[in-house]
Amino acid sequence: MTARAGPGQLSAEGTVGVLQPGMPVHISLSAHRIQPITNDIMTANLDANMRIAGTMRKRMDVTGTIHVNHAAVTIPNGLPPSVATLDVVRAGQAPQPAAAAVPKLVIGLGITLDAPAAIFVQGRGLDAQLGGQLKVSGTSDAPQVSGGFSMIRGTFSLAGTNLNFTSGRVSFNGEGLKGEIDPTLDFVAQSSVTYNGPKTVTLHVTGFADSPKISLSSTPSLPQDDLLALLLFGKPASKLTAIQLAETGAALASLSGIGPGGGGGGGSKWNPLTWIKKAFGLNSLSVGSASPPSGAAAGGGTQMSGASITAGKYVSKRVYVAATQSTNGTSQIQVDIDLSQYLKLLTRLGNGSATAQGTTPENDPGSSIGIAWEMPY
Repeated sequence: MTARAGPGQLSAEGTVGVLQPGMPVHISLSAHRIQPITNDIMTANLDANMRIAGTMRKRMDVTGTIHVNHAAVTIPNGLPPSVATLDVVRAGQAPQPAAAAVPKLVIGLGITLDAPAAIFVQGRGLDAQLGGQLKVSGTSDAPQVSGGFSMIRGTFSLAGTNLNFTSGRVSFNGEGLKGEIDPTLDFVAQSSVTYNGPKTVTLHVTGFADSPKISLSSTPSLPQDDLLALLLFGKPASKLTAIQLAETGAALASLSGIGPGGGGGGGSKWNPLTWIKKAFGLNSLSVGSASPPSGAAAGGGTQMSGASITAGKYVSKRVYVAATQSTNGTSQIQVDIDLSQYLKLLTRLGNGSATAQGTTPENDPGSSIGIAWEMPY
């Protein structure tokens, strides 16, 4: 058998004893630059040499090596909530009889995943390159994963400020919070600031991948508010402007896990952004990175582009108006009009233009007009 998977080729040869006792299987599989995974979260290009041997009635063993040529992982801004499976009981209907027990096929694992320097992770302020090796053993019902991936390079963007990671590792050494295999994180980023003497700020990312913990510390020790203010603006919180204070509060909220309502796990319970939204009657208020200034070269590395603050309000049920002001001098007015239930008119009027790689209609600080069609599914 031969087949194509993306730009690569997949081939397999062997035998399946359909009419023999137990239905024995002996298959060798090889792949060159196949791309079996392509979606919004992950794209992977692989080479593989695998062997499947055993019987379909009792046990099969899957062994071999997988080499990752390139893998890109995009961390989404949010994931959908998990949905519980409910057993529906209808009144007056007899319950379905239980199915007869069928002997379960056991699949043994002996797989080595090799990715020396080819995993790129981006999203939520993280931009990192990792490499390493995993070994998967045990069975499909109880897999055992060892090894991990170490960071080769990486940065973390916090409210428009870049921190360089000094070390980082993703390890597979046990079960996560939900009783499933979940990688553990251990990343350290540092930055030096100067205010009344030199100080070192350290960002720690630890915990499980499905529940990471992000914290800040400093040498010498400083309060969290002053620490963030020094990191972002080079001065303590007491000397910040209102916009700078809002930006510091947004960064603190993101590190503490505080939602828009001010609740969350740990950290400060006061969110300046929430207070400002309520005081001015706004529907939305956000702080983030500004688009690159006009004339910035494409692919210009990790040069900072400043920060921006956006405030918006529905002036009627169908009209949304927002204004964006950035620290690099660009400003923009946004007006969105609901023409129908699914059709929107989008207008932007700004004094900036972005030529850097990665510019999209959503973050372009210039002027534009267009329509958007949104269909629920």
